[in-house]
Amino acid sequence: MGWLFAPPWDAWSKDPRRAARSGWDARTDLELGRYLTTATTRFRRPARPPPEPTMSESNSNFKRFVEVGRVVLLNSGPSSGRIAIITEIIDHNRAIVDGPSTSVPRQSFPFKHLTLTPLTVTIPRAAGTAVVLKSLTKEGTVEKWNASKWAQKREAALKRKGLSDFERFKVLVQKKQRRDVVRKALAKA
Repeated sequence: MGWLFAPPWDAWSKDPRRAARSGWDARTDLELGRYLTTATTRFRRPARPPPEPTMSESNSNFKRFVEVGRVVLLNSGPSSGRIAIITEIIDHNRAIVDGPSTSVPRQSFPFKHLTLTPLTVTIPRAAGTAVVLKSLTKEGTVEKWNASKWAQKREAALKRKGLSDFERFKVLVQKKQRRDVVRKALAKA
């Protein structure tokens, strides 16, 4: 453990080996006006640069923000799996969502049961259902969502989930046949 200030004169004189090992010489430290030992100054961390004042959206890692007009996917409740629009933010836990074209009633919904999508709609705060419906049809948001890979993967997963045992077996056989055709075509090439 290093001394924060110069040790008493007799501290090193009692153990000269310890004084030699530490490299501390009372005369040179006192002549140079140093009071801290070399061990304390040697391991001092460099000063950190000051933090950047603010982070703009352009250099942020996050692209989907909770905002009025954001299209969200509902994950629970009777409207689960449908999309809606955030029309008003209540607090840091809940928002009012509305989905007139996807039959989602206007309601308060917690953020932990919503998934933000990359789609947005331009609407004013606290817009009514008629304004939301008009902007949805004008911008074609539902069609954009249905054409997205995300929505197509969800539809395929729901279709697979609804298959019976025999239908799953038929899919298995068709996959085997496809693999066999691909393998034979690669063997010829």
